[in-house]
Amino acid sequence: RRSCPNRYQRHTIRRSGLCQSIWTNHEGQVTFLSGVQRKGTWSVPRHLKVNAFMGAVELDFCEALLGPGVSEVEITAIMGAVSITIPPTLRVECNGAGILGVFEAVSLNVPKGGPDDPVLRISGSAVMVAVEVANA
Repeated sequence: RRSCPNRYQRHTIRRSGLCQSIWTNHEGQVTFLSGVQRKGTWSVPRHLKVNAFMGAVELDFCEALLGPGVSEVEITAIMGAVSITIPPTLRVECNGAGILGVFEAVSLNVPKGGPDDPVLRISGSAVMVAVEVANA
């Protein structure tokens, strides 16, 4: 039996190999031959891990609630599609690698902000898949 290491979370839900915290410190999204969509108002954890295996993931941060400082999105995508929509007012750092695929940030605005403003840091790898980060 595996445990879900996260000293900040209060409760842990184990569901099909996915550790998901009720508090918003760590959270994961896994797709296998299926799709996951996050849009509207939702709380973004400090670390969001996205695994897409022959599936599609759509993350829309336009109405998402981000805390001050850096929130990280770590993507591993194999033979699927990942689409991330960013509002023009959010500062984004994007660094990923594509292997027979694409990991790209399309025309992102870089607003200047203070040290406590939210920053979304997106990283990961794309194997035979397109990962696209774009402004709304």
